[in-house]
Amino acid sequence: MRVTAGGTVLVSTGTLPKGTFRWFSAPLGPGTHDLTFTATTSGTYWKLAALVVA
Repeated sequence: MRVTAGGTVLVSTGTLPKGTFRWFSAPLGPGTHDLTFTATTSGTYWKLAALVVA
């Protein structure tokens, strides 16, 4: 999965082993951001478990 904001890649997960969990983080500046989530591997799916904004 890839997460982008304004054309800038914030997170690119690559390939994870089946049944694994991992936290990814990315810094965002102040203001409003439109995040785009894109699948990068065909034939698989991702489950977004949490999106934490602090």
